[in-house]
Amino acid sequence: GVRDELADLVEVTHSGVAPFTQRAGLAAIADTESVARFREHCAAGRTLAGQALAGVNGLRYTAPPGAFYAFVGIDGLTDSVGLALRLVEAHKVAVAPGAAFGDAGEGSLRICFAQSADRIGRAMERLRSGLRAELGVG
Repeated sequence: GVRDELADLVEVTHSGVAPFTQRAGLAAIADTESVARFREHCAAGRTLAGQALAGVNGLRYTAPPGAFYAFVGIDGLTDSVGLALRLVEAHKVAVAPGAAFGDAGEGSLRICFAQSADRIGRAMERLRSGLRAELGVG
């Protein structure tokens, strides 16, 4: 019946991991040094993002404890797609519109800080000045 067919499907897709995939997984969990370097890299970007966004009126930003992206809430924003397009076209900085992450994301932008310090610094300068210009805030 359908139950047996689903059980077979689950076994094949979840239990039958190819040997090369298993070896890749073992190598990934053994390489703790790369993970530590990437964490430091993202933490530096997170700090730069927080510093750049601090003091911009109408923004709500809380540095996440992990991850390499964060949501920036913007008071009164109802068109995150439009704002994201204006930021990339007029200010040369790309962000993801919060609406791309569901209805609860509207009113926010998602930024990524998994970049070099130089690149994230330039991006945050553009974002800060772009938001001030687009939102008319100080």
